[in-house]
Amino acid sequence: MSGKIFGIGMPKTGTCSLNVALNNLGIKSIHDPNELRQKFWETGSCKFNKNFEALINFGEWFFPQLDEAYPNSKFILTIRDKKSWLSSCKNHFSPMNDKKYKNLYNANLKKMEIFGIKTFNKKRFSYVYDLHEKTVKDYFKGRENDLLIIDICGGDKWNELCDFLGIVAPQGLPFPHKNRKSKRRRKHKKHAE
Repeated sequence: MSGKIFGIGMPKTGTCSLNVALNNLGIKSIHDPNELRQKFWETGSCKFNKNFEALINFGEWFFPQLDEAYPNSKFILTIRDKKSWLSSCKNHFSPMNDKKYKNLYNANLKKMEIFGIKTFNKKRFSYVYDLHEKTVKDYFKGRENDLLIIDICGGDKWNELCDFLGIVAPQGLPFPHKNRKSKRRRKHKKHAE
Protein backbone atom coordinates (compact mmCIF):
# COMPACT_ATOMS: atom_id res chain seq x y z
CA MET A 1 0.00 0.00 0.00
CA SER A 2 1.46 3.36 -1.01
CA GLY A 3 -0.47 5.55 1.45
CA LYS A 4 -1.00 5.48 5.20
CA ILE A 5 -3.80 4.20 7.43
CA PHE A 6 -5.73 6.67 9.57
CA GLY A 7 -8.13 5.64 12.33
CA ILE A 8 -10.58 8.52 12.53
CA GLY A 9 -13.15 7.16 14.96
CA MET A 10 -14.23 9.08 18.02
CA PRO A 11 -12.42 8.30 21.28
CA LYS A 12 -13.93 5.31 23.11
CA THR A 13 -14.97 3.50 19.91
CA GLY A 14 -12.30 0.78 19.97
CA THR A 15 -9.40 2.93 18.80
CA CYS A 16 -6.91 1.37 21.26
CA SER A 17 -7.95 -2.10 20.11
CA LEU A 18 -7.56 -1.07 16.47
CA ASN A 19 -4.07 0.26 17.19
CA VAL A 20 -3.00 -3.02 18.82
CA ALA A 21 -4.59 -5.04 16.01
CA LEU A 22 -2.64 -3.12 13.36
CA ASN A 23 0.62 -3.55 15.26
CA ASN A 24 -0.16 -7.30 15.59
CA LEU A 25 -0.45 -7.35 11.79
CA GLY A 26 3.06 -5.88 11.50
CA ILE A 27 1.81 -2.38 10.63
CA LYS A 28 3.65 0.33 12.59
CA SER A 29 0.74 2.09 14.23
CA ILE A 30 0.72 4.98 16.70
CA HIS A 31 -2.27 5.75 18.93
CA ASP A 32 -3.29 9.32 19.84
CA PRO A 33 0.09 10.99 19.19
CA ASN A 34 -0.07 14.25 21.18
CA GLU A 35 3.15 15.57 19.66
CA LEU A 36 1.62 15.35 16.16
CA ARG A 37 -1.60 17.00 17.35
CA GLN A 38 0.53 19.77 18.83
CA LYS A 39 2.35 20.22 15.51
CA PHE A 40 -0.97 20.41 13.66
CA TRP A 41 -2.35 22.96 16.16
CA GLU A 42 0.78 25.10 15.79
CA THR A 43 1.37 24.88 12.03
CA GLY A 44 -1.79 23.54 10.39
CA SER A 45 0.46 21.10 8.51
CA CYS A 46 -0.36 17.40 8.25
CA LYS A 47 3.05 16.44 6.88
CA PHE A 48 4.81 14.75 9.76
CA ASN A 49 8.49 13.79 9.99
CA LYS A 50 7.74 10.69 12.00
CA ASN A 51 8.08 7.08 10.96
CA PHE A 52 4.61 5.52 10.96
CA GLU A 53 2.33 3.46 8.77
CA ALA A 54 -0.85 4.18 10.73
CA LEU A 55 -2.14 6.88 13.06
CA ILE A 56 -5.13 5.94 15.19
CA ASN A 57 -7.46 8.19 17.23
CA PHE A 58 -6.06 11.10 15.28
CA GLY A 59 -7.42 13.56 12.76
CA GLU A 60 -11.06 13.14 13.65
CA TRP A 61 -11.84 16.60 12.29
CA PHE A 62 -8.96 17.20 9.91
CA PHE A 63 -9.04 13.89 8.03
CA PRO A 64 -9.58 15.74 4.69
CA GLN A 65 -6.18 17.40 5.21
CA LEU A 66 -4.65 14.01 6.01
CA ASP A 67 -6.23 12.65 2.83
CA GLU A 68 -4.66 15.47 0.83
CA ALA A 69 -1.25 15.20 2.52
CA TYR A 70 -1.08 11.40 2.15
CA PRO A 71 -2.67 10.33 -1.16
CA ASN A 72 -3.84 6.73 -1.58
CA SER A 73 -4.39 6.30 2.16
CA LYS A 74 -6.98 4.15 3.89
CA PHE A 75 -9.32 5.51 6.56
CA ILE A 76 -11.00 3.53 9.32
CA LEU A 77 -14.02 4.91 11.12
CA THR A 78 -14.58 2.95 14.32
CA ILE A 79 -18.15 3.19 15.55
CA ARG A 80 -20.03 1.90 18.58
CA ASP A 81 -23.55 1.59 19.93
CA LYS A 82 -24.20 5.23 20.87
CA LYS A 83 -25.80 4.55 24.25
CA SER A 84 -22.79 2.45 25.29
CA TRP A 85 -20.42 5.06 23.82
CA LEU A 86 -22.06 7.91 25.75
CA SER A 87 -21.81 5.92 28.99
CA SER A 88 -18.12 5.24 28.34
CA CYS A 89 -17.47 8.91 27.52
CA LYS A 90 -19.28 10.06 30.65
CA ASN A 91 -16.90 7.94 32.72
CA HIS A 92 -13.77 8.68 30.70
CA PHE A 93 -14.24 12.44 30.43
CA SER A 94 -15.29 13.02 34.04
CA PRO A 95 -13.33 15.65 36.02
CA MET A 96 -12.08 12.82 38.28
CA ASN A 97 -10.25 11.26 35.32
CA ASP A 98 -8.48 14.51 34.45
CA LYS A 99 -5.97 13.65 37.20
CA LYS A 100 -4.58 10.79 35.08
CA TYR A 101 -3.37 13.14 32.34
CA LYS A 102 0.28 14.13 32.53
CA ASN A 103 -0.53 17.23 30.51
CA LEU A 104 -4.04 18.41 31.38
CA TYR A 105 -3.65 21.39 29.04
CA ASN A 106 -3.20 19.07 26.02
CA ALA A 107 -6.03 16.81 27.22
CA ASN A 108 -8.36 19.81 27.39
CA LEU A 109 -7.23 21.02 23.97
CA LYS A 110 -8.01 17.61 22.52
CA LYS A 111 -11.50 17.64 24.08
CA MET A 112 -12.06 21.15 22.74
CA GLU A 113 -10.82 20.09 19.28
CA ILE A 114 -13.18 17.15 19.07
CA PHE A 115 -16.21 18.12 21.15
CA GLY A 116 -15.98 21.91 21.53
CA ILE A 117 -16.19 21.61 25.34
CA LYS A 118 -13.89 20.42 28.14
CA THR A 119 -16.39 18.35 30.13
CA PHE A 120 -18.89 15.65 29.26
CA ASN A 121 -22.29 16.86 28.05
CA LYS A 122 -24.56 14.09 26.77
CA LYS A 123 -26.40 16.27 24.26
CA ARG A 124 -23.22 17.81 22.85
CA PHE A 125 -21.33 14.51 22.64
CA SER A 126 -24.30 12.82 20.95
CA TYR A 127 -24.52 15.62 18.40
CA VAL A 128 -20.78 15.50 17.66
CA TYR A 129 -20.86 11.71 17.28
CA ASP A 130 -23.70 11.85 14.74
CA LEU A 131 -22.17 14.80 12.88
CA HIS A 132 -18.80 13.10 12.63
CA GLU A 133 -20.24 9.87 11.23
CA LYS A 134 -22.29 11.81 8.67
CA THR A 135 -19.34 14.03 7.69
CA VAL A 136 -17.05 11.03 7.15
CA LYS A 137 -19.66 9.14 5.09
CA ASP A 138 -20.38 12.23 2.97
CA TYR A 139 -16.70 12.91 2.40
CA PHE A 140 -15.97 9.37 1.21
CA LYS A 141 -19.13 8.99 -0.89
CA GLY A 142 -18.03 7.43 -4.17
CA ARG A 143 -14.72 6.36 -2.57
CA GLU A 144 -16.00 3.50 -0.45
CA ASN A 145 -12.83 1.45 -1.07
CA ASP A 146 -10.89 4.07 0.91
CA LEU A 147 -13.11 3.86 4.00
CA LEU A 148 -13.86 1.03 6.42
CA ILE A 149 -16.62 1.52 8.97
CA ILE A 150 -16.12 -1.05 11.71
CA ASP A 151 -17.81 -1.75 15.05
CA ILE A 152 -15.01 -3.40 17.01
CA CYS A 153 -16.93 -3.11 20.29
CA GLY A 154 -19.90 -4.83 18.63
CA GLY A 155 -17.91 -7.77 17.36
CA ASP A 156 -16.33 -6.88 13.99
CA LYS A 157 -12.99 -8.64 13.93
CA TRP A 158 -10.00 -9.61 11.83
CA ASN A 159 -11.84 -10.50 8.61
CA GLU A 160 -13.36 -7.05 8.04
CA LEU A 161 -10.10 -5.26 8.85
CA CYS A 162 -7.84 -7.57 6.85
CA ASP A 163 -10.16 -7.69 3.82
CA PHE A 164 -10.12 -3.89 3.77
CA LEU A 165 -6.32 -3.75 3.99
CA GLY A 166 -5.85 -6.55 1.46
CA ILE A 167 -3.92 -8.82 3.81
CA VAL A 168 -4.50 -12.30 5.20
CA ALA A 169 -6.29 -12.46 8.55
CA PRO A 170 -4.27 -14.13 11.32
CA GLN A 171 -5.44 -17.57 12.41
CA GLY A 172 -5.80 -18.38 16.09
CA LEU A 173 -4.99 -14.85 17.30
CA PRO A 174 -7.82 -13.28 19.29
CA PHE A 175 -8.76 -9.77 18.24
CA PRO A 176 -7.47 -7.36 20.92
CA HIS A 177 -9.94 -5.61 23.20
CA LYS A 178 -8.24 -2.82 25.13
CA ASN A 179 -9.63 -0.46 27.77
CA ARG A 180 -12.61 -2.63 28.61
CA LYS A 181 -14.33 -1.37 31.74
CA SER A 182 -14.58 -4.84 33.30
CA LYS A 183 -10.82 -5.40 32.86
CA ARG A 184 -10.02 -1.99 34.38
CA ARG A 185 -12.24 -2.77 37.39
CA ARG A 186 -10.44 -6.09 37.95
CA LYS A 187 -7.07 -4.34 37.64
CA HIS A 188 -8.08 -1.65 40.16
CA LYS A 189 -9.39 -4.29 42.55
CA LYS A 190 -6.14 -6.27 42.25
CA HIS A 191 -4.02 -3.18 43.03
CA ALA A 192 -6.24 -2.36 46.02
CA GLU A 193 -5.67 -5.78 47.63
